[in-house]
Amino acid sequence: MVEALFGEHHIPPGDVGTVPIVSTSRDEAAARLRTIEAILRALGVDFRKAGEAIELQRDDGAPVAFKVFAASIAGVSGFTAIAAICDEVAKWQDRDTGANPAKEVLASLRPTMATQPRARLFLSSSPLSTLDAHYDACEQGETSTQCVAYAPTWTANPSISEQDTRALEPDARVWAREYRALPQAAISAAFDPDAVDRAFRDPGCSYHAGERVLVLDPSSGRNDSFTYAVVGWSWPLLPVTAYAMTDLTDEWGRVIAGSCAYVVDARGNRIVRDDYTGQINPFLQVEEIGGIDGAFWQNMRGDDVVDRLCGVCEEHAIRRVVSDQREALMLEAAFATRGYKFTAYDWTNSNKTAAVGLIRGWLRDGVITIAPHETIRKQLHAFSEKFTTTGALTYGARTGHDDYAALLLTAAIADSDGALSMSPLATRKPSGRNFVTWSDRGL
Repeated sequence: MVEALFGEHHIPPGDVGTVPIVSTSRDEAAARLRTIEAILRALGVDFRKAGEAIELQRDDGAPVAFKVFAASIAGVSGFTAIAAICDEVAKWQDRDTGANPAKEVLASLRPTMATQPRARLFLSSSPLSTLDAHYDACEQGETSTQCVAYAPTWTANPSISEQDTRALEPDARVWAREYRALPQAAISAAFDPDAVDRAFRDPGCSYHAGERVLVLDPSSGRNDSFTYAVVGWSWPLLPVTAYAMTDLTDEWGRVIAGSCAYVVDARGNRIVRDDYTGQINPFLQVEEIGGIDGAFWQNMRGDDVVDRLCGVCEEHAIRRVVSDQREALMLEAAFATRGYKFTAYDWTNSNKTAAVGLIRGWLRDGVITIAPHETIRKQLHAFSEKFTTTGALTYGARTGHDDYAALLLTAAIADSDGALSMSPLATRKPSGRNFVTWSDRGL
């Protein structure tokens, strides 16, 4: 604003001094335009809106315009810039390639300031990785041609405390990037190794097990393993004293019918009621973990593999199988023939990113237990998050295979889709036709 109104810029007659606001999209940039409009109104500066621009006349009579542009090479040329605001540079993304075009966009933008020796280019962004143009500029530090300023959220905006930001973002990795303003390493472990190790434990309590599903990570039987795991949510059984303390009474001290905090299943187990308001933490169990390893394609037919998996399903009373998209056509037909419901999920960059975030939450909050299995433990330790030179975020094994670790990603994608019964993503309490309500009148 100061540059536009009072900057020492010579704008040739017939030209307009432009302040381009460049962001990921025009909608993002337009939000900044609304802020500029509010500031101008507060200052009492006359202006007019013209489409996606705000036009005004400086005290020296020179015309100035604030205009919005999407971050594309072709879109930031053909004008005279007296200042340029590049918003969230580290997170720019090309719609077609998904890459961060910042280096090319900035190279196209700088010539617009060639005739304005006092024009300034502002690169404003929360950091992302160590592989983008914003990071490179910050790493150069203070020079004869640039100034650098750094501030975490609670310093830049004192109305927000550090504690507030931690409450907003429990994921330590994301919090450090988005609020503490620390760029993420190009390659880093996707999961906290200590949290991974803590997950390999017995639940340590009595529980009601929800319906189990069989999660697959198929292979063609040549190099990687065809892996599987039995997965499902469980809810802890509370001691009888916990239920008794939550009974509701009327003004005469009589127990209100239907107010007890538990229900009873067909086997007599006491399960928490839907309307129980106490703290209960369900947990995801990854139980039997197995695989067909090595080059087995010459020794086993597809039907042999499916028959083996159906044996696991029968042992755990499983009727539903979930998988990624590999070999989906064959598997869907084979399981359908045997009376099982099969669901294949296409892995995309977006749902893999969401799945990794969900697994991090499970690990962080201690709501996942994994049966002892050294291979999956090692693969979870080696599972990496990587920023490419184009700014894209990818996941996979740092070295070797990730066919066992991939089971958790498919389980997370399935849980997000509602495929796991009694999931806290779908409902806070177990409920449905398998339960009956207990009251002071009996069953």
